[in-house]
Amino acid sequence: MTNLPACGAYVFGYSTGHVGTTTLSRSSTYAHGGTNKTDVAFFFELDHSFGHTNTIGRHGLSIAEQENHVRNVYLKEMSQRLGQRRARICVDLSHFHLHYFEGLLRVMRAERRPLKLVRIRRDAVEVARSLGASFAVGYRPSDAPESLVLSLNESVYQQFDSMEKGLYDADETEAQWRRLLEDWNGEIFTCRWAEWKPMGLDFVDQCVKPIARLLGLQPAQQVEDTKNHHNREESVADRLRDLPLLEQYSARMSNASPMYRLMGHTLPSGLAHGDRLEVPVASISEVPGASKAHLEVVGFLNRAVP
Repeated sequence: MTNLPACGAYVFGYSTGHVGTTTLSRSSTYAHGGTNKTDVAFFFELDHSFGHTNTIGRHGLSIAEQENHVRNVYLKEMSQRLGQRRARICVDLSHFHLHYFEGLLRVMRAERRPLKLVRIRRDAVEVARSLGASFAVGYRPSDAPESLVLSLNESVYQQFDSMEKGLYDADETEAQWRRLLEDWNGEIFTCRWAEWKPMGLDFVDQCVKPIARLLGLQPAQQVEDTKNHHNREESVADRLRDLPLLEQYSARMSNASPMYRLMGHTLPSGLAHGDRLEVPVASISEVPGASKAHLEVVGFLNRAVP
């Protein structure tokens, strides 16, 4: 048995990072609701063993080693941060723990602690652009090649530009999430958002408010953007220019990964491609230099929607 933090229940996030987790992990994002906010302990990026220097790495890290790391590093640090406080709910919506997430779930099951998972998604192109604009650290699937679902030859991955690597991060994180669900029968909450307003996927409405309800809280009257991982909102022209990038990435992945060929259209990059094909034809026709082929494809798809 493990000397667990004094938490009545746990909520863990699962994401690529750069999806608003800093904001979602701040107490100031929320207000008292059915649950008193002081009864909820928020944690963020507790364990930096896999941070800037990736000192541990996950190459060859067995499930037993993951569990050991969870007990002796991750939960120990959570207990230290909590101190003498007892919390009704302990929340970690960051993504550093994805390096040993299977081990984390096994420890929680063994300890029979109430646990909910929160899958946080953001438009894949926005994630890739945000990752490429900063020195991204924490969870990067390519750090652990033996764990990849969309397995790639290292030389192929190194040929990707920063945007393609970001798209791969989003896709591989989703693929590993689906593999994880094969052995998970607990509660799951999901949210998805995007900065392009016509999609109607506002961050506060789609993620902050529902997660607040999940915790028995209310969203704060004003939710502040607490980390500069956002991008400017794309124009219609920007979204059209995304299509060749997504198509090139898809072609490269289809050639390199048999698993991607089976599921690529359902992964975040595939959904991002589909979203961009749904731009209204009237808007596209006003964009200088719009591809005739893209106009025809988008026009056909729009006409096919009842």
